[in-house]
Amino acid sequence: AILFGLIYTAPFMFMASTFRLAGGQYSIIGHCFNEFFAGVYAIGMIPALLCIGIFGSAFGLYMNSLVPSVPVNIWAVGIILVFYLVNIRGMEATSKIQNVMFFILVGSLLAFIIFGIPQIKNPIFDFGGKAFIPNGFWNGFFPAMVLLSTSCTGYNQLTPNFGKFSRNATRDIPRAQLL
Repeated sequence: AILFGLIYTAPFMFMASTFRLAGGQYSIIGHCFNEFFAGVYAIGMIPALLCIGIFGSAFGLYMNSLVPSVPVNIWAVGIILVFYLVNIRGMEATSKIQNVMFFILVGSLLAFIIFGIPQIKNPIFDFGGKAFIPNGFWNGFFPAMVLLSTSCTGYNQLTPNFGKFSRNATRDIPRAQLL
């Protein structure tokens, strides 16, 4: 999934570090091709932006399982509103929130590792067994890989948007996207 995501994001990584445009992928497409293709990209982003609501719904479903007394829609609208308010405050506030979220993520992953390693049973490592990828490559592994890579491509949307503002774009943008 990481390799799949890297292949997907590599062209924009190199273009954003070369062109130094403020508009992200829209500006890159407009610069490389013409306004028509940039418009096609912009229209194609409308459904993608509407899908942000799906992330809010997923968060709402998760939080509703933890706190059932609060409806899913309240959680969904609440988290979207929180991120909206953080984003309109500017890069400094967004950066601080992102750092906090990063440490929560690392702490959660460490907790899964620390409490999960003692629970590992040996058959999980039987890569030749029937339980390994039970639905096959195309019906099980590939969709999971696509889902994982698309859930982790926020860096592909964010980093090219700030190519114009980086000090050394040819060094900083590829490094930021690879990290």
